[in-house]
Amino acid sequence: MSLLTLSKPGPTDEVDATITLAALSRQAEAFRLAERTLLDPLEKMGCNLTNGKIFGFDIPPSLVLTPNFGLERVVNGEITIRQPYGKMHEVYYNQLIDEAGGNER
Repeated sequence: MSLLTLSKPGPTDEVDATITLAALSRQAEAFRLAERTLLDPLEKMGCNLTNGKIFGFDIPPSLVLTPNFGLERVVNGEITIRQPYGKMHEVYYNQLIDEAGGNER
C-alpha cells in the first residue's frame, strides 16, 4: 500500500499560483482582485510600490543606458549591442539586492 504524502508548496509554486490567479482575474475582468493579488504580497514584504528603487523609479541619471544609434538597425539585425555596464552599475545593483532583502530572499 502506498501512502500519498503532501509536501509544503515551495516559493516557486506560490509565485506561479499568484500569477495564475492574477491572470485569471484579469480575464474575468476582476481587475481590482488581479491588482490586489499581485500587490498585497509585495506590500507585506515592505516594498515601496510608488517610488522605490526596486521597480525602476529613482534611478540616478548617471545609470540610465540610452542607445546612441537607431534601434531600427538592431531590429533589422544589422548590428548587435552590449550595454556598457560599469562599476557604478555594479554598486547600484548591490544596493538593490540589499534593499530587497539579500540574495537569499
